[in-house]
Amino acid sequence: MAKSKYGSLIKFATVAGPVAIELIRKYGPALKKIAQENPELLDRVKATVGKLRQSKGEATLAGLEERIGVLRDQITYLYASADNPGEARRAKAWRGEVEVIERALPILQAMAGKQRKAEAAKLSKRLDTLSAQILDASIEEQIEDAEIVEES
Repeated sequence: MAKSKYGSLIKFATVAGPVAIELIRKYGPALKKIAQENPELLDRVKATVGKLRQSKGEATLAGLEERIGVLRDQITYLYASADNPGEARRAKAWRGEVEVIERALPILQAMAGKQRKAEAAKLSKRLDTLSAQILDASIEEQIEDAEIVEES
């Protein structure tokens, strides 16, 4: 069963996009090992990737707000599970970046059509970068958490 779950994660990553594929390559061996001992981890990783992928759509105000909400959830998880001050600082920095983007949304709404679309695309691109970084850290943290539970 664990092998099929791991295979389904690879298939899912292929659909989810290049960032997910890179993360599965990076964490694949660890995920494969843990999948045999802790299949729930794969479900959590898939859910994390799925939430970020689902929220990525057109660069509309509603779409940007949804992506910000998903990133906030991931940042909260990372901050709460930080094992050292560096991880906590990194999560706080990401929260600050997300808040800056969020504060730009009302301004975006006031812009004219073409300008709004161009600025929304820029914000979306910045959220793509943040999503990749946060997803990477989130998967790494979930693996660490699963390994700690296994050792206990």
